[in-house]
Amino acid sequence: MRNRHNDEDPEYRDFEAAREYARHYYDEEDPDEEPEEDPQDQLLELLRNIERKRERLNVDMAALASLLRRHPDLQRQWHAFLCSGGVSAKDFEGFLEGHFCHRSIRHHRHLRLVVSRKSVPIRRRPDTDPDEAA
Repeated sequence: MRNRHNDEDPEYRDFEAAREYARHYYDEEDPDEEPEEDPQDQLLELLRNIERKRERLNVDMAALASLLRRHPDLQRQWHAFLCSGGVSAKDFEGFLEGHFCHRSIRHHRHLRLVVSRKSVPIRRRPDTDPDEAA
């Protein structure tokens, strides 16, 4: 049987590194093992790491927007790629080579309110007092 993972693939290596990182923080601890550091310090470290990655993502998204503004043809290709359901660099490579398989995208439609109970007819109150104006 063929191995599904290529150890030379950078995406696979990144995935394995992320899995090992998560295993370090989220797997249950061995009861015999002494705690490495204070949980509050671990939380602060994780929050700082998340903030650094968000900042890096914002910088990269700004660079992507700038690149697309400078190259309108690439921007049209990028828009077509996104509309066809592409999400990753590997998908975009396939899209550029013409090998990209279209992914079905769920389109959000306008929601209509539907009443499931029978409508209650509006009844007028019986006139008990004579109308003063009449």
